[in-house]
Amino acid sequence: MKKICILLVFAAVSVVVLAQPKITGHRGCRFEGPYENTLAALKFAQDLGIESVEFDIQLTSDKKILVYHGPLMPGDKTRSIHNMTFDEARAVVLPGGHRMPTLEEWFDQARKTPDLKLILEIKRQENEELDRYITAESMKVVRECGMTGQVDYTSFGENICDEVLRIDPSAKVLYIARGAKVPGAQWAKDKGYKGISYDLDSYMNNPGLAEEAEKLGIETTMWIVNTPEIYDWAAKHHITWTTSDHPEVLKKHVYSMPAKGRPGHVYTEASSLTLTGKLYPDTPNPYHRVDVKRFHGFTTAENFQMRSSSGIAVAFRTDSPEISVMTTYGQKTQQERTSHISAWGYDLYARENGRWIYAASGVIEGKRPQDALSLLSAADGKMRDYLMYLPTYCEVMSVKIGVKEGSTLEPLEYPFRHRIGVFGSSYTQGSNTSRGGMTWIAQFARETGLDALSIGLGGNCRLQDYFAEVLAQADVEAIIVDAFSNPTIDQMKERLFPFIERVQAAHPGKPLIFLQTIRRENRNFNTASEKKESAKIQVADSLMNLACKRYKDVYFLHPSATSPDYAATVDGVHPSDHGYHLWMKSVKKPILRILKKYGIK
Repeated sequence: MKKICILLVFAAVSVVVLAQPKITGHRGCRFEGPYENTLAALKFAQDLGIESVEFDIQLTSDKKILVYHGPLMPGDKTRSIHNMTFDEARAVVLPGGHRMPTLEEWFDQARKTPDLKLILEIKRQENEELDRYITAESMKVVRECGMTGQVDYTSFGENICDEVLRIDPSAKVLYIARGAKVPGAQWAKDKGYKGISYDLDSYMNNPGLAEEAEKLGIETTMWIVNTPEIYDWAAKHHITWTTSDHPEVLKKHVYSMPAKGRPGHVYTEASSLTLTGKLYPDTPNPYHRVDVKRFHGFTTAENFQMRSSSGIAVAFRTDSPEISVMTTYGQKTQQERTSHISAWGYDLYARENGRWIYAASGVIEGKRPQDALSLLSAADGKMRDYLMYLPTYCEVMSVKIGVKEGSTLEPLEYPFRHRIGVFGSSYTQGSNTSRGGMTWIAQFARETGLDALSIGLGGNCRLQDYFAEVLAQADVEAIIVDAFSNPTIDQMKERLFPFIERVQAAHPGKPLIFLQTIRRENRNFNTASEKKESAKIQVADSLMNLACKRYKDVYFLHPSATSPDYAATVDGVHPSDHGYHLWMKSVKKPILRILKKYGIK
């Protein structure tokens, strides 16, 4: 067994760590992405993964709100949105074929990334009466759309900022100005504003402004920051936010900065410890589940899913009172319902009296995910066995585990026995889980001690022949297939038997256990969903009844993730953590009985 005893002596050094300004996309993503202030620009910024998006609103002549900077039309400086009706403005085709979105449409897209801060700039209108009207109406839409917690307000109009606070004294307001003489941070604090938003010249002509604001608890935004050099100037001068027409440039710059570990921690690459849950242990990237170059046929989405780390865990022993993690991410996806801790973070368990007990979980949010996550602190310093699950919905290139200088860190002897391949849908990958260790197969492995090797693929478990080949070439003693959630009825009929035959040809005499899809609770009062799901279940039942008669060593189980009080779903399709626990409990004993027949205990 490898043992890493971390006893290092460091010379005294002075380190200055600058807080990195957060990144706001100007008008969505003004230049690199689709046309500014459009839904496509917003989605571009969401996919980019920045912290915030600024956008503008204007009034039409019939007093309707549209997301638009304006007021003049692109390519036609004679037409102003203020002189156009709502229908006329909506009919304008913007560059790239886009249309001006309503505020409601903007929020429908924005709520898909609830951690994305929205900076709503209320443009000054033709008179103060209209200023008051657009302010009140826009705030009404924010409330009705349930976006109050995600929206900050900003404007060049001091009267508009004041009106926002009159309507909602708890609103976060940022005042915009530019030029050599701008109001100071104390003025903003006295007004009740939470931030100031000035251009570079304003900060350069007012030395100490950002530092004063920081002391007073006033956030500072600097615009327009389009180069790494200006961004670094903002960081040096304690700017809180940078607004950029090129957020993709700034994000690349920030990501290229050296990662920062926890003070006093020493880091070890997790792959040098013990990795569990891998169907293919020898992938070139140790955190990939399958070597995607070894097999052919994967779609782009499937390729990414095979490179994600869902189901993989690191097993190690340490007496460190603190544990941290540093991650180099590859491809990441935005998750609407699965928690960020599950999708991109870590879930840590400690073994106590033979059982795996929850210890800690967390995720690095924001602009520098390569920096250290403090996962566990103030432990008692006893030597313990740990199991840390990796992210369920992203690719990782490096995972480094940090322990306190002077602590021992060593690989844990492999904590599971046998090798059970599990091919399945989003249910197996872990959609809607709060933590990576709450997938049904992770719970199954911890409770039984059997090594469940996941290749769950959200939306893409369709009995494809190339996934039959992945299973055929894997070193496994049994296979479980959560097979009937994703395929259509025609795909089931066409693919099921060839899938079984290919897998059994490679693994004769080994158990092949199929799981029926669970009952989706969106069927409760939806007749269309009830009809569709019932038909699929009936076909799957019929096909599997025939398969169990035709093929030896084929089994069919019916899991359940529904609680008596109907309180075990997140979205009517996917279970909650409790639902996945019910799923695991419903199949645990039947699976163990089947495996026992084959000497798998």
